[in-house]
Amino acid sequence: AATYIRDSPMKGDDMPDDLISIIGRCLEKAPEQRYPTAEALALDLDRFLEGKKVAKHTTTVRPRVGCRFPQWHN
Repeated sequence: AATYIRDSPMKGDDMPDDLISIIGRCLEKAPEQRYPTAEALALDLDRFLEGKKVAKHTTTVRPRVGCRFPQWHN
């Protein structure tokens, strides 16, 4: 999935809803709202990459994709 995101020309609102759902679930503040295991996350990522629908998740987080991180200098 990291390769897909890095090599994709999509930015922000152009990103597929299923990928936004996966990212949002990873970023949920409440642990019970996140993926219970790495395997569950991997299954959703595999489904997405195969063009299959991922399990719909109600997420309270809308990830900001493509934002820049501040650079810290010593």
